[in-house]
Amino acid sequence: MKTPTYFLPGVLLLACLGSAHAQDADSQFNRYQGDGYYWYKKEAEAAAPKKPASAPKPVEANAKENKPAQLKPLSVAWIKANMPILLEKAIEDPTRENVSNYMYAQRVVLDRSQAFSDMATDVVASDGYLDENNRVPMAAFAQNTFILQLAESKRAAMKFLSTKTGVWVFVDKPDKCRACATYVNDIVKSNVVGLETKFGFNVRVIDVSSPGGMIAAQRFNLKLTPTTMLVSPPDSYYIVSQGLMAATTLQDKILVAARMNGVLDKSTIESIEPYSKGLITKETLNSAEYSDDPAVVMSKFRTRLTGDEK
Repeated sequence: MKTPTYFLPGVLLLACLGSAHAQDADSQFNRYQGDGYYWYKKEAEAAAPKKPASAPKPVEANAKENKPAQLKPLSVAWIKANMPILLEKAIEDPTRENVSNYMYAQRVVLDRSQAFSDMATDVVASDGYLDENNRVPMAAFAQNTFILQLAESKRAAMKFLSTKTGVWVFVDKPDKCRACATYVNDIVKSNVVGLETKFGFNVRVIDVSSPGGMIAAQRFNLKLTPTTMLVSPPDSYYIVSQGLMAATTLQDKILVAARMNGVLDKSTIESIEPYSKGLITKETLNSAEYSDDPAVVMSKFRTRLTGDEK
């Protein structure tokens, strides 16, 4: 019997599928062929889930926590900590009890202060390095001598400066500076208190309205007249003041300008500034030795400063 032609494609398709299935099964078998009887392989078992890590146990609070050291009653530290509390309580509720508590605390402070003051007086009186009376006399009869000596020291310093420096005074026209002429005639060049007469300075008056004076004023950036300037040859200029001032003030400002710019030597500076005599220098302060105990620091510093072993 003749097979219908329309069945041929289906037959061919089934034949191809059968052949492919046979090849696939054969390849699966061949893959485990060398494994013997136990050629089959078990599927990997799923890993058992890990137990979550237990949370750290909370640290039990120490029953004996470190408590701040108790302050000694009525000590300075205790007063410092509790005085505001007593004051606030007395103001908030001013009963006799509350106010009395605060006032007695205040009495403790005052008595402690008095005890400190008494001892400080004894210490200063017995230590010449601490006694300010050795630097500047405080007694009335000694004050006059001190003032006269200071005035003489300043006069000597001014006379020394007059041999090394000169003074320039910048002025303007009378219509722009009415006081300039008075300042020059009655202060700077006075026959009584003037710099020329009293100390021997060479004084030069410069009119800023003149061409040369205008150039000089611009060079030194002068804004006011009269302006007084200390001149130290060959090329040093120090502005003493801009404006009017008394004769004694002018002298003091000239000395300050000279000191600040290194014109005066150390001994002269000490003679005109007695209040600075014996000041602890920066080098001495920086030489202090370190210690955790402030009492040790001050003891060593005191020994270094005075040279006294105690």
